[in-house]
Amino acid sequence: MKKSRIAYSALALATVLGLTACGAGTDGAGSAAGPTRDVSDGLTINGELIADAALMEAAAGGTVVMYTGASPESEQAVLDQFTAETGIAAEMTRMAPNKLSERVISENAVDKLSAEIIRTADKMMAEEFVEQGVFVPYETPFQQNLASVDGIVQEGNGYITHAYGTYGIAYNTQLVDPADAPGSWAELADGTWKNKFGLVYAGSGGGNTSLAAFQIRNFGEDYLADLDALEPRIFDSMSTQLDALARGEIEVTQVSFQGAFASKLAGAPIEVIVPDEGLNGVAYGMGITPAGLENPAAQVFYNWTMSQAGQALLAEQSYAPARTDLGIESEGADEMQVYEGPDSTDLGLAAVDAWKRIFSYAG
Repeated sequence: MKKSRIAYSALALATVLGLTACGAGTDGAGSAAGPTRDVSDGLTINGELIADAALMEAAAGGTVVMYTGASPESEQAVLDQFTAETGIAAEMTRMAPNKLSERVISENAVDKLSAEIIRTADKMMAEEFVEQGVFVPYETPFQQNLASVDGIVQEGNGYITHAYGTYGIAYNTQLVDPADAPGSWAELADGTWKNKFGLVYAGSGGGNTSLAAFQIRNFGEDYLADLDALEPRIFDSMSTQLDALARGEIEVTQVSFQGAFASKLAGAPIEVIVPDEGLNGVAYGMGITPAGLENPAAQVFYNWTMSQAGQALLAEQSYAPARTDLGIESEGADEMQVYEGPDSTDLGLAAVDAWKRIFSYAG
C-alpha cells in the first residue's frame, strides 16, 4: 500500500456528492454550457481528438457491450452521456464483482464472451483477465498523455486505470440527525450504531477488499472487531446494501461515494460523510476484449472514457479521474490512500482472511 500520488480535497468530494441531476445532463460534461463538439473530421470534444473520421464512420450504427461491477446507476449515466456525445448506442450488464469474474471466465473459456468493454475495481481479477486473454492491448489517440501519468497504464498496456473510487460513511437522513451522524471511522465503531449498521462482505470485490485493508492498516484488526460488535447486517453487494439504507433497514453504513451519489440522484434519503481520518480509495480498471478490438464502437467508448470529456463526467459522479490534467487537484488536502501496485494483491488476500475470521463469515 502506498499513499496516492494524487491529493484530493475531501471538501471537493463532499461538494460533488451534493450535486443534483442538473449538473449531469446529456448535453454537458461537467460544464453548464456543455462540451465543444466538432464532427467535421471525426470526433473532437473540447479540442481533443477522440476518434478520427475513419473510426467514427466505422462505428456509426454500432453498439458497445459493457460488463461492469460498478454502480449500475452511475454506469448507466456514463453510457447515456457517451451516447449523447457520440451518437453510438451502448448496453450494460452489471454484476456483483465476484459474479462478474465467474461469468467472464466461463464465457471466455467457450469462446462466447460477448462483452467488449469490462470494468472492475478488483486488481486480481483484472490481472487474471490479462493472463487469460480476456483483456488485449489497445492504444488511444492520446496514449502518450496516459502513459505520462503514473498508475494509468497497467500490465504492459493490458488494461488501464480509468478512475479512482472512494469509500467513506453514509447515513439515512430520515432516521439520523446530521448532528448525530458519525463524523469519523472511530465514531462509526464506538458502539452507538449497534443493530443499526450494515456493511458488505470484504471479499465481494476490489472496493470492499481495499476498504478492509485500509481499516486494518490504519486502525488494526481490533477495529474490525469493534464493527463486528455492532452486530451488523452483512450484504453480498453494494446495491442491496444501499437499498437497505434507503429503506431504513439500517441507519448507517460504509459505502462507495459513487454508489451513494447514484442513489441520491435516484431520490434515496442518503447523505455521505468524509471521515476525519481520511478516505479509502480503489483503482477502477477498464479493459477491451478481442470482441471489442473488432468493434469500432467499443474503441470509441474506450477513447472517450479516457478523454477530457469522459474523465470530467466521472469527476461529476464523485470518482477521482485517473488523468491529472483536468484541474481538479487540491493543494494541501489530505491524501486519499489508494491500494495499488505490486503489494495490493497480498494485502487484499490477507484483509479478506482477517475479515472472514473476525466476522465469523463463511460466505
